[in-house]
Amino acid sequence: MSNLDTSKVTDLSYMFNDLPGITSLDVSKFNTQSATDMRNIFGNDSTLTNINIDNTKFDTSSVTDMSGMFTGDHALTTVDVSKFNTQNVVNMGWMFEDDWELNAVDVSHFDTQKVTNMNAMFANDLSLPNLDVSHFNTKGVADLSAMFFYDKKNWRHSIYQVLIQQA
Repeated sequence: MSNLDTSKVTDLSYMFNDLPGITSLDVSKFNTQSATDMRNIFGNDSTLTNINIDNTKFDTSSVTDMSGMFTGDHALTTVDVSKFNTQNVVNMGWMFEDDWELNAVDVSHFDTQKVTNMNAMFANDLSLPNLDVSHFNTKGVADLSAMFFYDKKNWRHSIYQVLIQQA
């Protein structure tokens, strides 16, 4: 994939969706400066354990739809989204849903000012011990349903408090 020119691609939705048996993806050479749709780009790869993202080239500043981006990646334990620019994202629904083994994800810098959908964003993330969404701006969000549905770890109750305070 290192020869794949993605610099002018606007729609990356479902690009790597539902690849049976895949355990690792390397998108470190992807130039995504023009991408606006990353819906389910890595979704439903149930055996995926590693995604190599070079945050200097994997530009998310124009992306409006990140829904289902990592949904159903049951074996994924961590993913580095620490440099994602989410200033234009409107849809974050199902972004990390059903990532059963996910035990670390840093969304503390996510700009959620334009987001209207966070439906099931972290639902069924059975192994996630903590999550900092204290800075999430949810004033414009129309759908927060099932955002933390069936998350078994103790952090979820404090998250609800934060969201209720911001509403």
